[in-house]
Amino acid sequence: MAVEKKGYYRRDDVAGSYDEIRFSSEGGRMTHEREIAVIKDSFKPGERVLEIGCGTARLLKALNAQGWDVMGMDQSVAMLRAGGLEPGPKVLVGDVRQIPLPDASVDGIYTFRMTNHFADLRPVFAECKRVLKPGGKLLFDTMRWSFLIRDWAIWGGMNFPVSDETIRAWLAETGLELEKYRPLFPVGPYLIGRMPAFLGKLLMRAGNWPASKHAVASWRVRKP
Repeated sequence: MAVEKKGYYRRDDVAGSYDEIRFSSEGGRMTHEREIAVIKDSFKPGERVLEIGCGTARLLKALNAQGWDVMGMDQSVAMLRAGGLEPGPKVLVGDVRQIPLPDASVDGIYTFRMTNHFADLRPVFAECKRVLKPGGKLLFDTMRWSFLIRDWAIWGGMNFPVSDETIRAWLAETGLELEKYRPLFPVGPYLIGRMPAFLGKLLMRAGNWPASKHAVASWRVRKP
């Protein structure tokens, strides 16, 4: 039976240590910067952009500090507060399958390290399509495989690897058009953040690593 990780991320101890564990190392900072670069390649500073599953809001805070207009949403108030944020007009609390925004209200949506918590992403894609303006874009990552896949009891819930073929089928069913697909991380970013710096650098620079072997891929899709 699928076990969602909602309760896990609502714990104060999990929220309070989240960034320190993942992003305090050199490898963790490299994974953060790569995600920022992909976002900047997909949206423009003047657009109204929503980050779903924003957690401690590390990405949106970095972008907003550079003049962007990014609002965030997460289901865990503990995670938001660990990032120094309180719920409000630009910091929403809610489920990614029921985004508390009107139809066609944002130019773009992005999310990282969230899709692997869902066995079926079609409800998420459909809800993002509803909230996006015509021509708006959704940027997300997917986990193809993970060394941590069997450790669900430790991490508070299941992780769900998904094939590229399944994602393409779900996007077609939802009516979202693929604009750009690329490999993102050769192994899971959590592992890169935890391994010795020299090894993390080596993996992050693995330009010849076959795209089909990368653990994480990024997708940019468009609402017609």
